[in-house]
Amino acid sequence: MKFRKRLHHEFAADSVQGEELGTTEISDFNWVIDPIDGTRKFIRGIPTWGISIALEYLSKVVVAAIALPSTGDV
Repeated sequence: MKFRKRLHHEFAADSVQGEELGTTEISDFNWVIDPIDGTRKFIRGIPTWGISIALEYLSKVVVAAIALPSTGDV
C-alpha cells in the first residue's frame, strides 16, 4: 500500500490499478501494479514469484519492470 500511496503523491493525476486494491479513476496515464505476481508459486515457496509494475499511456504500455525479491533479480 505504501508504494501505491507514493505513486499517488508523485503522480496525482495518474490512475493506479492493482489486482488486490482495484482501480482509481481512469486517466491517460495508468500505473498497473501486481505486488505478488505468481501467487501460487509464492504460497508454495517457489522463488520465481515477483513484483511487477507497468505504466500505460492511452492504454499502451510504455514502461514495465519486474523484481524477484527471493532471488535478488531486478
